[in-house]
Amino acid sequence: MAGAKSHGVTALSPDVAAEHLSSIVADETEGATLLVGEHGLGKSHILRMLARDHEALWVRAVASEHEFALSGIDAVVSALHPEMAHQLGHHLSLRHVTDGGLYAAAHDVLDVLGGLRLPPTLVLIDDLDVMDDQSIAILTVLLAHLGGTGVRVIASVTAVPAGMDSLSSIRLGQLSVDAAERLLRETGPVDTTTGRLLLDYSGGHPAVLLHQLSTLDHHQRQGHRPLCLPMRWSPELDDVVPRLTAAVSAREHEVLLTTALGPACPLDALVEMTGAEELVAELIDEGVLTLHGDHVSMEDQNLRAALLRRSRRADRISRHATLAERLGPVSPELASWHRGFLSSSPAVVPELLEAAADAAEAGQLRMAVELAESGYARLRQHPNGSEQAQARLVWVLQRAGESALAARYTQWARAQQLSPTTELALATAELTATLVSGQRMYDEEVEATTALHGDAYPDDASRLSLILAAGHLSRFELASARSALTASERLTIHPRLSDIRDALEDVADALDGRRGRPVRPRRTTDPPEALVLRAHAASLREEYTRARRLLTTMLHHPGLRERSLVTVAHLIGVRNELSAGDFTAARRAIELWAADPPWIRHDSSTTDLVAAWHHYITGDIGAAHEAIARCLELAAHESHPANRATALALRGAIHLMTGDPESAVADLRAVTVLSHEVPHPSLLRHWGDYVEACLLTGRASEARRAVTSLERLLATHPSRWGDHVLARVKGLVSAEAAVTLLAEHIASLTESSLHSYEGARSLVCLADRQAEVGRTSEAQRTAANAATIFDAIGASGWAAHLRLRPYREPAAAAPASPLESLSAAEREIVSLVREGLRNREIAERLYVSVRTVELRLTHVYRALDVRSRTELTALLGERHQAA
Repeated sequence: MAGAKSHGVTALSPDVAAEHLSSIVADETEGATLLVGEHGLGKSHILRMLARDHEALWVRAVASEHEFALSGIDAVVSALHPEMAHQLGHHLSLRHVTDGGLYAAAHDVLDVLGGLRLPPTLVLIDDLDVMDDQSIAILTVLLAHLGGTGVRVIASVTAVPAGMDSLSSIRLGQLSVDAAERLLRETGPVDTTTGRLLLDYSGGHPAVLLHQLSTLDHHQRQGHRPLCLPMRWSPELDDVVPRLTAAVSAREHEVLLTTALGPACPLDALVEMTGAEELVAELIDEGVLTLHGDHVSMEDQNLRAALLRRSRRADRISRHATLAERLGPVSPELASWHRGFLSSSPAVVPELLEAAADAAEAGQLRMAVELAESGYARLRQHPNGSEQAQARLVWVLQRAGESALAARYTQWARAQQLSPTTELALATAELTATLVSGQRMYDEEVEATTALHGDAYPDDASRLSLILAAGHLSRFELASARSALTASERLTIHPRLSDIRDALEDVADALDGRRGRPVRPRRTTDPPEALVLRAHAASLREEYTRARRLLTTMLHHPGLRERSLVTVAHLIGVRNELSAGDFTAARRAIELWAADPPWIRHDSSTTDLVAAWHHYITGDIGAAHEAIARCLELAAHESHPANRATALALRGAIHLMTGDPESAVADLRAVTVLSHEVPHPSLLRHWGDYVEACLLTGRASEARRAVTSLERLLATHPSRWGDHVLARVKGLVSAEAAVTLLAEHIASLTESSLHSYEGARSLVCLADRQAEVGRTSEAQRTAANAATIFDAIGASGWAAHLRLRPYREPAAAAPASPLESLSAAEREIVSLVREGLRNREIAERLYVSVRTVELRLTHVYRALDVRSRTELTALLGERHQAA
């Protein structure tokens, strides 16, 4: 029952494995690579992709030919050289009975391959390990000795055959999230949360994922109806779970089936029911079962689904009844799950949803989802009596940071007729999920809800308006944010909400360039939401140290209960450190932000933007470009102008760093348009990149206009870093005085301003201008100082690219030839003098008078500072030798 042997190879997602194999194929070095993975992981699909993209020979092993000796090697040879196959097979059939004979046969095949003098040839063998034993034995030797044959073999196997352990191998793991979503998109639109649940319950197997998708109706695909979890199993998928093809003892089957009946099972109850304590411990050691606290679960959902399909219904019902009774006192949530299979009573619905909320509070999210999906499936038949349970489930998930799941269940709950209090609670949860995911908010829906219920429930209605304002502020939509804040102010609100509204006003003022309200001391009564918002406002005003302190206070706040709020705080921390130019701290903040992701993640442009920043900081430019492309695509879908502008600004900076100013102009020009609408300090700083890119591409007039626009914007939206950038670009556009002005600007900076990202960027500009005017040694020193600062602040990408810049001393120019000052006619005479002709002979050759030759020679003597034909000949001889 032990798990599959790993062969020391890290499991790769099929999409990553395909890219890796393509690079191996491109190398054209003879050898063999094994693609190892269970049935259903996509081995055949990967080989077909390779066959499509590369000219390759295809060999498909057929399991039914296993009993025919040498059928496998015959298929390989037939693919390589059809004319040789029959003769070679006949020769090998005489000597395959012993190991020595098979070894000799393998070398015979190698001799034949060497004699064929094949060009570089790729052979793809699908399911090599189902070939006959003799062929596998021959291939074991053959694949290890392909050098000199011109043959590269890639073979897929479920398990590595004996003797092939030394071959290079790639082990397949489950699909990555990105690969799974691409696969799902190819089949048509699928709700994001539904797709993530399918991926989890398929174990990342492509075949299982597509089969599960095929069992869903249109409403389930769109996320409008619950799923049946665990997913239904079909006989054609049995190869994905080879464990069940082996002999399983009755006791082991009882333990596995009892565990499979629920999302989890208390360890003590499982041991008590089965009497198999040692067997349970063994299954946990093997990784078949997983222990989480006091509960045991089956992580392999494919194994779980297959076990349930192969069991009898009567047996399942009997076990559900026993488990419902035994688990009542120790695990009410699981007892509710099992009772759900025994009764169709309406009372089961709120019980299941309450149990789902309890499970989510305990951090058992898979259990919570299975309970919730089961509860909502029954809710269609019994729609009444579960309002409070639904609202509680949604808010528990929201506080746990599972915004995607909270939005899923909020959508279903709001489709019913609800009381005003429940309607407001669910509307608030839905809007909060929209805020966290970065999706577009619709003011009309909030305005309608507050108009209906604001008089009776002012606090709840005010909270809705505040969340709406926060969403607009996160997207730089100032006018809409202020409108929502005004609506909130008109309502009678709780003091806690008043603190939050004041903090949101502070953020709006910071975005608008207005002076902040007087800073008051932090109070223990300040809600954590207000602290996060005040930190955000401080960061926008470039008060980075104050922002850090507020965020630290908030993260240690005794009233902090919501994981999603912690995520938001970490995100603001990332932006704060990036704006401060401390990339080392930003990298640490990004790692904190990404350390505890939700179980079901909702893709957003913000997620990809943070990933792009991380790649930019570490110098992984290819990955940064990919993340920015995804960010821009999602930002367009979300109508998120702030993330679009920031992503374009970042890409423009990368283009400048990597020496592509033409592309930088296109991106940064768009940023300047967007920052006119929202003059966010971090966007104003990228005007410096825009000016630099314009100058590098010969757009001097456009650069000067940009400097004027930036100066005008900074007059109404002051920024310390903006002033720094303005001084830099003024120096850049002053072509003749650029070196002097940039040097004066850098000399005026404080030590902290110089040892920053913007300070280092100014040094880079100075180094470039010094090199342009021939002061290469100074340029080298300036660039070295900039690289040191980049290293110190953690901007390793900039440091690495800067060290590649060619700041070298210009080669000494060859002395200009004196002949270049002569006219063409004079040079012609000089060339004839060099040949030894006299004046008369020159006159005859050129059809001119002797007097003309003499006059021209006189002018030549003066121009070259010689006094006679002898000195002229000597000078011309020296020039000729020097050349």
